[in-house]
Amino acid sequence: MPTETECDRLARLKAARDEIAMGRSVSEVRFGEDMTKFGRADLPTLERMIREAAKACAIERGETPSRRFAARSGRRFL
Repeated sequence: MPTETECDRLARLKAARDEIAMGRSVSEVRFGEDMTKFGRADLPTLERMIREAAKACAIERGETPSRRFAARSGRRFL
């Protein structure tokens, strides 16, 4: 039984997002025996799952995952 990698999962999640963006109302994604359906209202959840899978995929490939937010110096310019 082949095991799905995090990078495979990332590709499936992105494909689901693309289907919804192109007008399909519901997209199904399977991870082994688990199935999840995403609709337009679920886009924030889908985007969060894509970020998590991208981070896990980078770690799986031995890369350093990108940080979501830039560090702030704490100094404000007026």
